[in-house]
Amino acid sequence: MGPKRYLVLRRLHLAQRALREAAPDTTTVTDIASQYGFWHFGRFAGAYQSLYDELPSVTLHRQAEQLRNLSAEIG
Repeated sequence: MGPKRYLVLRRLHLAQRALREAAPDTTTVTDIASQYGFWHFGRFAGAYQSLYDELPSVTLHRQAEQLRNLSAEIG
């Protein structure tokens, strides 16, 4: 693997972690993509989907959905 590919994969990994940990009501995919140096958001979404088999917005909103489901089960 070349250094450029490594750096892209590293940034995608960091972006995925940030998306998983972010609050979807205060954070956008665009915010996180630009934070990790992705300026062409369509290419970011395509590379992300290719690597993780889901759109970045799905990752961002999954945690909120899981919390809603958990609170519905509890209360």
